[in-house]
Amino acid sequence: MSLDCESRTDLIHKYLDKSSQTWEEAEAAKKLGMWPMTANRMYYSLVNAFRGLLLADQHDVHTHAGMKSAIGQYYVLTGLISPEDSKLFSQMETMRERADYDCLFNATETDIEEKFEPTKRLIEKIKQMISHKNI
Repeated sequence: MSLDCESRTDLIHKYLDKSSQTWEEAEAAKKLGMWPMTANRMYYSLVNAFRGLLLADQHDVHTHAGMKSAIGQYYVLTGLISPEDSKLFSQMETMRERADYDCLFNATETDIEEKFEPTKRLIEKIKQMISHKNI
């Protein structure tokens, strides 16, 4: 995707806004005890934050697999994102997929509680990384 600086900045902010909105949905679903929905919204909040970061660094990805690969290459291998945070992203992707598609899996309160604050912290870390780029 070839964007001018202004369009890229606008799109980055849209991804960050979407991340924040989706996180609010995760919080609302959590309050209602809707664990599969909470997992879904947590994951997509994280995805949108990472999309903003990748775009800020001019890495063009179009798939979840491409995003995971780019995160590993540009952020984990360089030490900007810890292996633990990368693992959390993978775990959230798996939980979201299972919650959405596996009728034998039901995310539980325990599943959500152990990932909720770490996911929130990772999203905030990503937003900080973007803010340091003066975007």
